[in-house]
Amino acid sequence: MPFRVNRPLRFGDCDPSGIAYFPSYLNILVGVLEDFFASLGFSFRAMTDERRIGVPTVRLDLTFKSPGFQG
Repeated sequence: MPFRVNRPLRFGDCDPSGIAYFPSYLNILVGVLEDFFASLGFSFRAMTDERRIGVPTVRLDLTFKSPGFQG
């Protein structure tokens, strides 16, 4: 079963024309990772700080088919 989160692109994710900066997607991805572990009952901070469990990204490939706009 896939894990899904809905999150709009916010003002801080975008340039003045309202188009998302590509690094914003990576920041959003980290937030989704935290949400995923929270849905399983694990605090991401407790995992990394207390239990010293990391979730490294080995490879990441992004293909942008169209620009993302604020909202």
